[in-house]
Amino acid sequence: MKNKSLDQNKVPSNSVKKEQSRKESEKKKYKTYSYALKREVVYQVVSGKMFINEARKHYDIKGKTLIYQWIKKYGLLFYNPTKNYDMNQSPNEKIKQLQKKIEQLELEKDILLDIQQIYQDNFDVPVKKYLSHQLNEDLKKHVKKNQKKG
Repeated sequence: MKNKSLDQNKVPSNSVKKEQSRKESEKKKYKTYSYALKREVVYQVVSGKMFINEARKHYDIKGKTLIYQWIKKYGLLFYNPTKNYDMNQSPNEKIKQLQKKIEQLELEKDILLDIQQIYQDNFDVPVKKYLSHQLNEDLKKHVKKNQKKG
């Protein structure tokens, strides 16, 4: 009896796993809207040129509360309809992108400083006199940091 009940328990668990994986693949995919479109829609609604439902239909916006959220977020910002707001990202997204770029550039600068230090130490090339003041200071800090590691 116990063996039969165990076999019966295995079958539903496999079908449950298949059903869960099917549900995961059928998850909703959300549509993203550009920053410029959000600002345009908010301007149209706040200025009274369109009602919210009209704006939803006109701009093909799926969510019922999205425009309300956009009004809350962007409603107090000044919007000039003649200006071209050609931003695909919100300011926060742009800040994150720029922070990643800064990290990348700092890494590249460290690599260049390593190369300059190698030229100076191994090939007796006086690198310091060709560097700007700021890079010279960065090289000194980099050398000190490497001496602490080594």
